[in-house]
This record gives sequence, C-alpha cells and structure tokens, in this order.
Amino acid sequence: MSCVSPYSYNTGLDSCLYLSAEEDKDTWEEADQFCQDIAGHLVVAETGSQQLALGALIGSNIGDYWVGASWDSNIGYYVWFSGFVMKTATPLTEGCLKIDDTGVFSVGDCGNDFKFVCESI
Repeated sequence: MSCVSPYSYNTGLDSCLYLSAEEDKDTWEEADQFCQDIAGHLVVAETGSQQLALGALIGSNIGDYWVGASWDSNIGYYVWFSGFVMKTATPLTEGCLKIDDTGVFSVGDCGNDFKFVCESI
C-alpha cells in the first residue's frame, strides 16, 4: 500500500498512519480536526490485534495518544469513527478514548491535550 505524506504505512493495522510529534498535543476535537485537515480521522483500532499493533507503534514514544472513539451518551458506550460500538465488561466513564505507550485504552477528558494518531481515509 502506498501512503501520501505525512502518512506512513503500518503493516499491523494495514493502513496509513500519522503520529503527532511531542510538541503537537491537542484536545480530542482539535486532534480530530487536524486529522481531517490532512484527509484522515483519528485512528480506529476495533480489534485486539489492532490494539496490539497500535500499542507496538507508539510503544517507543512515551505518553498518551488520542484515538478515534468517543462516548455516545444516547447508547452509553464508546463508538469508533467506523461506527463500531465498543462494549466492555467493565463500564467506562464519559470522555474520549486514548491509548498509552503500553497499548492500554483508557478514558481521558476530551479537553485535555495529548498526542494523537491519524489514519488516512
């Protein structure tokens, strides 16, 4: 697969991704807008294998990264940009989803500034 700059191909997710730099921290909405501006969206990692691949990608970069899922108060679950509903055994709280450098998803205040991962569309 060929990716257009600034994206790079990631075999684990089989898609073109962009990792923001340390100095490019944004709120979840600002990060999403940045991704849209470069013809993408915040990364979607619906499956366990995709989550592992994403964790491996950012593992050498310390910190938290916004990903493309947010709370849908109408249904009480997180929903990925793809429309996939993330149902968990442990209830999560309202906010936006992020992944840390160990590959673990957690909830963050959508107004906080974190790095982010864009996925080309």
